[in-house]
Amino acid sequence: MSHMSDDSQHPLLPFQAMVHTTVGETLLDYTAMHKVYETTVNPAGTYFLKRRLNSTNEATPDILSSPVTSTSFITVTPSPSDRSSSHVYKMRSLDDSEDGDDETNYTTFDDNDVKMEYTRRHPGTSVDDDVEDGVDAEDKYPHYRMNDDTSPITTVAAEHLYGITFAGAGGVVSDLKAAYDCQLSARIDAARKALNLDCFEYKPSCVDVLATGGDRMPLPTYGDMKKFEDSFHLGGRARSAWDSDEESLDADDDEMKETVKPRSGSTFDMKDLMKLTYQASIGNFVNSRVLRVRIPLGDVVGIRLMGKSRSTSDTDESKDDEEKERDAGAVLILEINQPLGSDAFAARMVHSRYHKENEFVLIEDWTPNKVCSRSSRIYLYGNMAEMKQTATLLATICPHIASMLSSSSSETNTLNASASLDYAASPRFADSTTDESHADKKQKIEMSKKKGYVMAPSDVEQLLVDTKLVGTLARAREVNPCLKKAILLGHIKLGDNTTKKTVIFEGSCVHCDSSLKCTIGNALFQSTYGGIDYCDGGEDAGVKCSSCRKAMGSEYCGGNYVTGLCRNDFEFDSGKFHNHCCECDDFG
Repeated sequence: MSHMSDDSQHPLLPFQAMVHTTVGETLLDYTAMHKVYETTVNPAGTYFLKRRLNSTNEATPDILSSPVTSTSFITVTPSPSDRSSSHVYKMRSLDDSEDGDDETNYTTFDDNDVKMEYTRRHPGTSVDDDVEDGVDAEDKYPHYRMNDDTSPITTVAAEHLYGITFAGAGGVVSDLKAAYDCQLSARIDAARKALNLDCFEYKPSCVDVLATGGDRMPLPTYGDMKKFEDSFHLGGRARSAWDSDEESLDADDDEMKETVKPRSGSTFDMKDLMKLTYQASIGNFVNSRVLRVRIPLGDVVGIRLMGKSRSTSDTDESKDDEEKERDAGAVLILEINQPLGSDAFAARMVHSRYHKENEFVLIEDWTPNKVCSRSSRIYLYGNMAEMKQTATLLATICPHIASMLSSSSSETNTLNASASLDYAASPRFADSTTDESHADKKQKIEMSKKKGYVMAPSDVEQLLVDTKLVGTLARAREVNPCLKKAILLGHIKLGDNTTKKTVIFEGSCVHCDSSLKCTIGNALFQSTYGGIDYCDGGEDAGVKCSSCRKAMGSEYCGGNYVTGLCRNDFEFDSGKFHNHCCECDDFG
């Protein structure tokens, strides 16, 4: 009998050991994974445990309107150490209990083979820039071998990062709320001076393994179980109670949509239900994505840390300063001076059986309604301890941020004590056009010609504005990068008579062979990746086929991605083979 079905020990122990062996080195992923399971099986306990913390009740937008006190602008000084490797994130251990008087056990995120925290590499970064100029990699990271897959990172907020709000001019606001601990995290890339905001896409469905009959939530499907098997290369070794005796399950079988059933003549007992729920929860989580927003710290022109004002009677003097900071709510606000670029948004699978899917790739703005691309302020809500350590490390690696945080009256800080913190006060971006000398322009044009460009890369977005295809440079930065590369290379020519209705390609629908036309308007904001969308009929594709709609019914519309623009090899594709090259020299 396989060790996976040994019931002489805790029923989940073999699975947990195997998952830890596979994913445990990346502690943020591993911890979030188990927070998902805890929330799945004990939603009420998780919720009430969180609500007991003062910090969750205080870390709300109400802080922004607190009376002017010592907590309305908290000054922060850099850490004595100038090396980010000395900052290690720690959080309550997964097996530590909140109850009792025993000393709290902590997990540190450098508790792995290389004695430091690392993450999957962000697109466009390389081993060469993994450390700051003048710093020896072996001195800074003596146990870590630089490689093409991962790079150093420092998590500064996760367990108590409760929400992130993006706000822009004109009332543009979008909130991200953490459904479980560590779903949201703030992580600092010290070498490249960037703040990464990571979000696990997966949201758990809660179950009650103690309920009976109709009170119980639906059992997992065979498809859920297959995800777990495939992700951890188990074949059928994870099966001990359910009834599929096949050596493998075919993802295309209708059986995948059915809920698992016990073996003939038996029923699921409590241990079986625990195993099924654990495998389904972990399987679905690792097959979801990690989404990232990357903020260059050089673009930060304002920063402010503030907490909720408390009266003396509200302060528990029995707690030391560290305990008070863990118990207090806070908000850390950043203001940036230009829209985030096309390289700011990325995604990867949490843990796929296919190695390439575990690497970050660039995607379009994934925040609700793409608000982040238009936001000049980012509000991080959490407890004071994590918000303060975030501000401290930012000040440590960036002198201009240290200067802004050193005084509430800093004239260089757009978020000093006199600034309005309302979401509606978020400023507009100025179009970042700069005057260039004739010699600079000439040199840029000559360099462009050597690559076969018909203009300088920076002129493409201005041309989109000049031809009124978009209204602003900020909006031009959001345009389909494949289309912009085709314009750069002269494959698509824009002129005074160009409109969104200008046809750039004619071909046949990939679904029904009907004749189709693609206009500039169709391609302007088409998604750069259709590898998942094609399964849903290409809903995000630029061109929709009306013939397919008529043939298949009003609910269906065959989507066609126009692809190959940058190669001057235009064609329609279902999305399966459509993706933007992340290593594009100019718009990657």
